[in-house]
This record gives sequence, C-alpha cells and structure tokens, in this order.
Amino acid sequence: SLHPAGATLSVVNAISGAQQAGYAIVGGVQRASLWSGTAASWVDLHAFLPAGFIFSVASDISSDSVNTYVAGYGFNILTDRNEALLWTRPLPPPPCPADFNGDGFLDFFDYDALVECYETEVCNGGTADFNGDGFVDFFDYDDFVAAFEAGC
Repeated sequence: SLHPAGATLSVVNAISGAQQAGYAIVGGVQRASLWSGTAASWVDLHAFLPAGFIFSVASDISSDSVNTYVAGYGFNILTDRNEALLWTRPLPPPPCPADFNGDGFLDFFDYDALVECYETEVCNGGTADFNGDGFVDFFDYDDFVAAFEAGC
C-alpha cells in the first residue's frame, strides 16, 4: 500500500524505475503524489502548487540522468479551469553500497555491520558477499573498504 498517513485512497497512474506518480486523497483533497516504493516515501506534490488549486493529479512520470519529471493537471478555482502541471525534481543520489547498514550515513557503524555479517552471517536481510561474486571471502572485505574510502 502506498497510502500516506491520513490518506483514504491512493492511486498510481505511472511508474518510472523505482518511482510512482499518481494521487492520494488526504483530508478530503485529491493531491498529486510521488512515491519511491513505500508509503513513507510519499511526496505531496500538491503542496508545491500556488494558491487556488483545489485538487491535483499526477498522470505521468519520466526521468533523465539528472531530474524526475512528473506531469499532471489540477483545477485552479481562480481561473475556473483545469490546468496542465509539471513538477521537476533532482534525482536522488544512487544508493551507497558501503552504507552497509542502510541508515543513510557512511560511518564506522557500516564497518561494524559488515564485520558482524562476515563473521556471524547475521546480516539483517543482506549478505557479506559485498561484491556479488557468489563467495564470502577477503575480496568482499577489500571491495567494501575501497567503496568506504571512496565515499561511494
């Protein structure tokens, strides 16, 4: 479910990669929305519209190597008509493989998580096979250290 907190309905109209565009009804208002696979990732695109828009819908999504583009429409009560809308947003940075614990920070906790996974195979759903070659060995440790030192 992509229902953000307080939503009574959410609808996805388009998908591009790991992002979804559509709308959610929150507080009785249909609000253009953008997600990245979870309800917690919800971005209320309607909040970026000027005063006068009483509802909005995201109907398409695409991206290039720099931005995500979300197209849609909304009803502007000040002009008494539906108007085309385009939201543009920089793409999020690619995931950092050296952020081994997935907390969004590159720090010694990632090193500790890799070592624990490597030694005990307790990996919180991941694997110590850092380089994905099918073996857990010192090459995984070396590749992790290289990615960590490079800052991803």
